[in-house]
Amino acid sequence: PSSVLQEAMGRRRGFAKRQRLKDESSNVQLTITKKRGKTIVTPEKRVTRSRKDMLREIEALKTQKMQIRAAKGRRKRQPAPIDERKTLDYNPVTAGERVDRELRLAKREATKAQREAAKARRARIRQRLKERGAEEVDFKQELSNFFLADTGPGAESSNAGVPVGESKLEPAVAQPSDGALVEESNV
Repeated sequence: PSSVLQEAMGRRRGFAKRQRLKDESSNVQLTITKKRGKTIVTPEKRVTRSRKDMLREIEALKTQKMQIRAAKGRRKRQPAPIDERKTLDYNPVTAGERVDRELRLAKREATKAQREAAKARRARIRQRLKERGAEEVDFKQELSNFFLADTGPGAESSNAGVPVGESKLEPAVAQPSDGALVEESNV
């Protein structure tokens, strides 16, 4: 504010243009020494690094140290050199690829019955689950058994000893398409 006032009055600050041309002195350290009686000031530029750069270098050093440790461990675990090597025909091939193939086929034929039995078992389980999913449940009967189970001794149902959800299933009463009633029959 005062500079605006001075400029308005016709006065200008002397070196306002040169202020931005000064060297930045925040990263310069001055050392004062005496040579032959003269005091000499020598500027030494400090090398400053950002925190990110330093952390990045620390991480790089840590990973390098881990790699060196791992390499040392691998070197220590190397097996001892073999003093006397075995000859090439030490364990010769007795048969060949053809015989190996025949053995594999024989083994597969031997387990064929087991595989078919497992396949049939999976099919039986799948069929049983499908049938169980297709069963019709009388929700009114099941839910009344569920809700009346703990109301008191007077509410005993025909499925009192059977756990919830495992009562005898009764088919739901079907209504014919013409609207005539079908008589209920207890099974």
